[in-house]
Amino acid sequence: MKKITAMFAAAFAALMILLTPLKAAAVWVRDDYGILSSAEVDKLNEMAESISAEYGVGTYIRVVNGTEGMGIESYAEYLFNNEGMGLGTSGEGVLLTIDMADRYYDIAAHGDIANTQFTDYRKDRMAEDFLDDLSRGYYYNAFKTYLSDCDYYLRTEVVIYKPAPKTIKDFAPLFAIPPLAGLITVLIQKRRLKTRGIRTTANNYIPQGGVHLSNMIDMYLYREVHRTPIPKVEHSSEKHETGHTTINSGGFSHHSGRF
Repeated sequence: MKKITAMFAAAFAALMILLTPLKAAAVWVRDDYGILSSAEVDKLNEMAESISAEYGVGTYIRVVNGTEGMGIESYAEYLFNNEGMGLGTSGEGVLLTIDMADRYYDIAAHGDIANTQFTDYRKDRMAEDFLDDLSRGYYYNAFKTYLSDCDYYLRTEVVIYKPAPKTIKDFAPLFAIPPLAGLITVLIQKRRLKTRGIRTTANNYIPQGGVHLSNMIDMYLYREVHRTPIPKVEHSSEKHETGHTTINSGGFSHHSGRF
């Protein structure tokens, strides 16, 4: 009897597996607006699928015509959750949403790995890389650049820039320059005021007939100008990268704007 029951249980389980709908293959790239050819969508899908499989982080692109009255970031989160995006138990994924109606874009990351690798700084850099092509209508090139950046940042460790600590040598010029400048100024003034001999009275400085003052003019003979150079910010250097990621209550981090 127990054997018959076990056989019926196994048969029932097998039947349930056959009747359970298979999960549809992930759509990595979808263009609902029609700015890409079918061949371009296929190529981007292949690229996104390869990146997603290698790193365990879903890499997605959605081109839409409007956001149903939501802000671009809220709509990106809606798409991510509604379509079941993300891989693994933590829903690892990065989504580029393009709204052609209002010309907004958003890069949204979700999951522990995605939020670690796609920091605020990195998402900003990614946007800089593809925005020029996106604005000029080279959509395929823009999306290919985005996917290439996803691949690069997923395999590249986050480098946190920390400035070197200041030492006494860095402050030495602050103590040496002012006294030296003051000494030079005193020596120059002393040289200008030097006379040939010592006078005990002021008679030699008074012209015949006395002194008649008719006009008075204030004249500033010298001035000091102190200039401090403003250090240049090297946006193109990776050494200024920071590991900070701003994550909201839904577990998403964003970078959005217009194109």
